Amino acid sequence: MNVEPTGGMVLIDLAQDVLAAAAVNVSARGMTVNRVALASRPNEVEADAPDQVGQWVRHSLDDAGISTRRAVFAVPRAEVVLKVLELPTAGIESEAELCQAVRLQMTRQLTMPIDESIIDSVTLPARGDDRMTCVLAGAIHRDRVEWYRQVARAAGLKIAGVRLRSGGIARLAGGADGPVLAIASGAETTDFVVAEHGRVLFARSVELQHATPELSLPLLRDEGGGDQEQDLLQRVAVEAKRTWMSYRVSQRAEDVRSIVVMGQGETAQQLCERCQAMLELEAHCVELPASLRIKPSLSDETLGTFLPLLGLGVRLEDGSKGLDFLNPRRPPDVGARRRQLALAGMFALVVLGGAGYLFGQNVIGQLEAELSVKQTRERELFEEYVAYLKERARAEHVQRWDAIDADYIGHLAWLTGRLPDPKISLADRVDMTLVGEVRYEGRSFPEGRWSSVSRLAVDVSGKVSDRSIALELRERLLETGLFTVVNRGPDVADRYDFELTTQYLSPDDAIRETDSVDAGATASEEETTP
Repeated sequence: MNVEPTGGMVLIDLAQDVLAAAAVNVSARGMTVNRVALASRPNEVEADAPDQVGQWVRHSLDDAGISTRRAVFAVPRAEVVLKVLELPTAGIESEAELCQAVRLQMTRQLTMPIDESIIDSVTLPARGDDRMTCVLAGAIHRDRVEWYRQVARAAGLKIAGVRLRSGGIARLAGGADGPVLAIASGAETTDFVVAEHGRVLFARSVELQHATPELSLPLLRDEGGGDQEQDLLQRVAVEAKRTWMSYRVSQRAEDVRSIVVMGQGETAQQLCERCQAMLELEAHCVELPASLRIKPSLSDETLGTFLPLLGLGVRLEDGSKGLDFLNPRRPPDVGARRRQLALAGMFALVVLGGAGYLFGQNVIGQLEAELSVKQTRERELFEEYVAYLKERARAEHVQRWDAIDADYIGHLAWLTGRLPDPKISLADRVDMTLVGEVRYEGRSFPEGRWSSVSRLAVDVSGKVSDRSIALELRERLLETGLFTVVNRGPDVADRYDFELTTQYLSPDDAIRETDSVDAGATASEEETTP
């Protein structure tokens, strides 16, 4: 299971070309930062060679005067698959069942084989529905964790944890009064994390440092100015709004209350002002906890680089733990007590049977041999039964997913029939995405019940000669009640960009349902008419 690190250690953030490390001491009273190291990877060091990277890490630590051998590595968001799972509370009565449920859910979420991944999870605060248990699950490729082991071995370090970098950002962001959006600008990427009570609810990472104005969004080009730093701040604010929108769409949770920028100084304050104006939410720079003491003198820019890393060493007040792929959450050994009782019974037989030692040895030997055979047979049968349940669950799961099939041609024909005349409007993009979910409810398999929900999202955009044409198109799309329509971007005079969502897999389904409702209403009116 996860173990919160304490004592002296070195926190290491290995980006593609930059190393950030901090020697800290963690105790129940707080965390003290003793030394820091910040270095760029030499050209002769290959990023994919763990031995070379480990030697570079060792030299960088020695140059900074860091001799601590116990190390915790920070994993970037791009290397981890994060999912917030909602599991039925009624079907989970133990730690073992929770771990098995998380693993079963992640099996269908991952693109990599489940045997080649390491899965860890933490339980999130209740959202008001006692029937569901919310869990943040993370998965990383097993080879990537082994790569960190090899780097630590080459650097002469004893690896103590491989933890999600976004977790450090969430711990410093706080969010005790509701979800907050934390923004941390690193050396190569900028992380956007939605956190509550120091726990990650949603996270994404974006490379912004090397973006060019020519590739920016039209919203950014409209700002003008030509100031590279101001352009970067504006891009960060836009990505913050995109993160906020993605979080609202992807999770049925409480909305973000405020924005926290991981940094100090004038640049961080300017970013707060940009984000506050963009999202219309209160924004402020991070307030460092009193339990965090930093001895080295760091500039505002350097401090902002180290804050996400230092957050991994800060202990939460409730003692909860974050994702650690070196020490993942595992189900408890439910057979330990039974084995202890069996061994105690055997010891009592040996003590009480001193007079018949030789006879007792023969009897015990026979019983142990018989017990071993039966335990072996029991394990074999249990493994066969578990394998059967897995195959059956996968087959039924595939059948449920196969049943979710949208009539893309029908929807496209319906949409085409409502688009304006090509002489005054030209649609240049139509993108259809089917999002489905198959759920299983029950205390155990296969006595439970399967259910499925689906949602079709259609992104359509194009050019119009007049803004009124786009407004009229939006009204035509809404009048049938088949789709809900949302603007995907800012309103402009010569373009429209709509996101259409519907629960109907085919337009005919909506028509039949509408006809059925109208027929029922007509029958009711005829019955009430004298």
